[in-house]
Amino acid sequence: MRRDQLEHAIRTACQIIGHPAVIIVGSQAILGSFGEDELPVEATMSVEVDVLPISDNNTVTAELADLIEAVAGEWSPFEEQHGFSIDGVDLDTAVLPAGWRDRLVRVQNTNTAASSWKPSATRSSAPATATAAPWPTRPPAGRAATATPTRDSPERTGHPSHRKRRRAVTTGRGSSGQMIGTA
Repeated sequence: MRRDQLEHAIRTACQIIGHPAVIIVGSQAILGSFGEDELPVEATMSVEVDVLPISDNNTVTAELADLIEAVAGEWSPFEEQHGFSIDGVDLDTAVLPAGWRDRLVRVQNTNTAASSWKPSATRSSAPATATAAPWPTRPPAGRAATATPTRDSPERTGHPSHRKRRRAVTTGRGSSGQMIGTA
């Protein structure tokens, strides 16, 4: 995944759910802090990005994640057209450590801004935001960066129920983090 694809994913996810911001978790969150040319090839090989909708209620978050997955998830027309998919996740899927919100990095620019076109699943054309935590060697003093591994595995079914599997989060030097995306 490239930075421009990440920005496109932020814009699209926010349009789909009608919210002005989402949180990017998993390996592609690193693109919030670094361009793909600054990273090892292995760090940008994924063709999916994990998006956590922002809501006060995890039931609503899960519903919004399912909506993102239905419109732009694996094997969708969106993936076929753009070459990557947007994986909606909820707080039961993305296990995040204490203090993760303090490490968010905002990604907001003209590429994340919602266009005047609205997909049929969209409730609003509000601009979108995303944020990412710093990459390996630069976690803030006294804090470890966090990582949520991607779900690029052969056993994936593409069905929203695959989200029920929990992902481990590692801490320490050499891990990626989360990002919040804003249009």
